[in-house]
Formats: sequence, structure tokens, C-alpha cells
Amino acid sequence: SEDKNFSRLENFSLDAWNQDIAVGLTGAFLCAKHYGISISNNPDGGINIHNTGGVNAISALTFTGADHRTDGSLAGIYAKHTNVTEDAEAAELHFVTSNSEVLVEALSILADGKVGIGTTSPDQMLEIEGTSPHIRLNDSDAATDQAMGSVFEWARAGTSKGYIGYDTGGNSDIALYNGITAGGLRFISGGYNLRYRIDSSGNHDFQSGTATFGNTVSIDTGATEAIRFNPS
Repeated sequence: SEDKNFSRLENFSLDAWNQDIAVGLTGAFLCAKHYGISISNNPDGGINIHNTGGVNAISALTFTGADHRTDGSLAGIYAKHTNVTEDAEAAELHFVTSNSEVLVEALSILADGKVGIGTTSPDQMLEIEGTSPHIRLNDSDAATDQAMGSVFEWARAGTSKGYIGYDTGGNSDIALYNGITAGGLRFISGGYNLRYRIDSSGNHDFQSGTATFGNTVSIDTGATEAIRFNPS
């Protein structure tokens, strides 16, 4: 490739990046062509990085700090082309950070849209993996505890169907709400065994598991102790 001098790396033109080697005032740089990558203007805006390396080829954009000797301050984004078969192409997107010179796969988006935080192979639409996974909802606008409105919400076709969170009406109660007209609440444990159920009419069922019950409270009498009152 023809040598060209550039005073600053960011002044490289696309033609320069697409060479094998470009020479700047501070030394020579291996450019995109050396790694089987071409860089071009995207017709829809921005820059396109094209890797012709085949299946599992990686196209990356990295950001380095003062200590960037391959093990230092680095963060970046890379795409992994998991399928390059015509009409079946697929690619993943990964966000990488570094902590104490250790690379961290912080967030991954698979070809089917599944998102992983702390994992590169999520099994669900969102999966969080770590030694102690923790999700925090912080209501930054709440002036008092009673004004908090943080919730996990379930919806269908854009319509809310239920939530768990602080109840409305300016109180501090945590509510578990089922907005489906005939919906109830179930508490299940021990190998998927029904322990407690409240139906949509407010009837209570302890362990009997009956689909319908007319009493206000139904208790399974098959247990040794159906109910115990233990005074303090």
C-alpha cells in the first residue's frame, strides 16, 4: 500500500483506513484491510464496518485509555456474525467493559433479540446473571415514602393486566395486583404445589387446590393440623 502521512489518527480518511498499513507521524498502523474488514459510509447515515471473515467473524469498535497495552483501560462494542448463509444471516451485538484490567462482557443481544446482562447466552428475553443478581427500581421523583410508584407491570397488547409494587392512593402498601376480570392470585412452592389461593371474588383457599369453592375460606383438612392458633 502507498504510505501516507497523517498528523492525527482521527484525520484518517476512509480510503486510508481501508489500506493494509497506513503510516502516520507517530508510526505505522495496521488498518482495516489487514484484518479483512472494510469501512464505508452507510447510505442511511453513519459508518458501516464490513467483515468478510465468514461465520463467527467479529467487527469491533473499541475505546482505550492511557494504559491500553491490550490489558488496560478498554471498552467497546463488537458484532459477531453467527450465520453468513444467504437469506439466513444472523449477528449478535456485545458491549464490553473492563475492570481491574479484566474484560467484562457487560451486555449481549443475541440474533433473536434475547438480552443478557452478565451472560453471553441468555435463554429468555431478559436474563441477568451474577454472583448476587439484584434489580433496583429507584423512584427519583418521590418526595416521601408514600409517594413512591415503582412497579413491575404486566401488559397485553399495550394494556396493563397486573403489577407488583407500591399501591396507588398515597400509601406505603406493596400491592400484588391482577387486573384480569376473572383472575386470582396463587402462591406455589415445593415442586409446584398450590399452598394458597385468592380467587377474583375474594375467597381464600389454603392447599385444597379446588378450582371452584363457595366458602369464604377453604382449608384442606387432610393435613394433621389444618390450622393452628399459637398464642405468644
